[in-house]
Amino acid sequence: RRFDLGMGGTEATKPLVEEMFDFSSLPEGSTVVDVGGGRGHLSRRVLQKHPHLRFIVQDLPAVIHGVEDTDKVTMMEH
Repeated sequence: RRFDLGMGGTEATKPLVEEMFDFSSLPEGSTVVDVGGGRGHLSRRVLQKHPHLRFIVQDLPAVIHGVEDTDKVTMMEH
């Protein structure tokens, strides 16, 4: 869990991930599944720029424990 919290603060991969895929090309209401998405830091960051999307963040139960779902981000044990 500490590792994941630390990873949430890394800025080095921010531009890379957001430029790897054109999220704006997805239709309104599309669902993106973030497998191994930790506590959802990346999904929430992408959602800020692309509010037309929904996200499912999948990770181990211990990692996502205590993270609340929102109307656009659903946490799922995987």
